Amino acid sequence: MDSGYQYLVGEYPKWLSILAISILPGICEEFIFRGFIFGSLRNKYSLFIAFFWSSFIFGCFHLSFTRLFYTTLFGFLNAYFLYKSKSIYVSMIMHISNNMFSCIQLMYEKELMKLMPFLYRENLVINELVIMAIVGIVLLLIGLFIVNIKSKDKVKAV
Repeated sequence: MDSGYQYLVGEYPKWLSILAISILPGICEEFIFRGFIFGSLRNKYSLFIAFFWSSFIFGCFHLSFTRLFYTTLFGFLNAYFLYKSKSIYVSMIMHISNNMFSCIQLMYEKELMKLMPFLYRENLVINELVIMAIVGIVLLLIGLFIVNIKSKDKVKAV
């Protein structure tokens, strides 16, 4: 996160920082990008077009060329989970959780540096990258599995 967030985390009470960095943006951005933009595009165009453009616009909204790829990918995942679960609350929880992780990382940076120093090195060793990638993939698969179960339950209930 940029220095603006570091200032917000350092100068204000933790609950206010969490509210301003994690909760409110997660709720508002999901209503805008998944609720309004994705929903509008989905009604007029194909599912692929809705996924692509709502995600790309979300990535551009964050005003960082270096983070464009991962914010676009995150937007795509949120749109996918919204589409599969048929609930905007799922994408809101994902978004708030992502922002909360960054907020906590800024709040407790010194403690995390001691606990997980490899996260703060400029050059990670390949085995550390592989472990982080495996953990990320496993968490993604668990999320997909849960959403798939929920969407099957909804179909049975109808």
